[in-house]
Amino acid sequence: MIRPLDWRAVCRTAAALATTGLLTLPTPAEAQGAYEQLQAFSAVLSHARLNYVDSVDFNRLVVGAIRGMLSSLDPHSHYVTRREFELRAQWDRGELAGPGLELENAGQVVTVLSVVPKGPAAEAGVEAGDRVLRVNDSTAEGLSADAVEVRLLGEKGSKVQVVLERGNPLTAESLVVSLKRTPLDHPVVSPPRILGPETGYVRLAEFTPLAPEELAKALELGAVWAGGTLAATLNRYPRLHWLAPSSASTP
Repeated sequence: MIRPLDWRAVCRTAAALATTGLLTLPTPAEAQGAYEQLQAFSAVLSHARLNYVDSVDFNRLVVGAIRGMLSSLDPHSHYVTRREFELRAQWDRGELAGPGLELENAGQVVTVLSVVPKGPAAEAGVEAGDRVLRVNDSTAEGLSADAVEVRLLGEKGSKVQVVLERGNPLTAESLVVSLKRTPLDHPVVSPPRILGPETGYVRLAEFTPLAPEELAKALELGAVWAGGTLAATLNRYPRLHWLAPSSASTP
């Protein structure tokens, strides 16, 4: 997730690096090439805004271009607007409610990864694998799963309408559900598990303000179960593994 930047601090740092010679400035040829690429982008942006068959919001085009640029880097980089960032922070603090859906990116489509048991979405018949088409009056096309999840959040007791698609895309059926937002537990760290005589496991789903505290509690509990100290390593994805003594057993 790309967090908001303090651009004044960035500019001060860049100026300091340039003054000390630590910042390598682009050559005239590189600068010219970048300028030409920006000209091409600006021309395409203007052409799409003026000539697309439907009216297109300028901000939507720019945000879509930024999202596309970051998603082209790797599956884990994505753009978050200030509003989305603030809503996600409120959700992490337990100040907002949701319909009980976890989403994922499946190619160019936002898909339901899991449904919270007995939550509003589960009671409405939403299933894992359903594809999200619209949230209220906004299309989900071109958005990341995180961006769509943020649009599902709101005040406790409020409702959100979701249009879903299920089954083979050629013969898919549409499902329109009105979901009541409900306060739900959304732990970012799974309960610890002892997988074998030498290995234990906890899953860190995402980095949030509450993640360090929840992770520490899970590791302490795992250490009690394992009967020893933990050696933790973080792999490429947000999961944490530890090694336990050979006497470990699953409770």
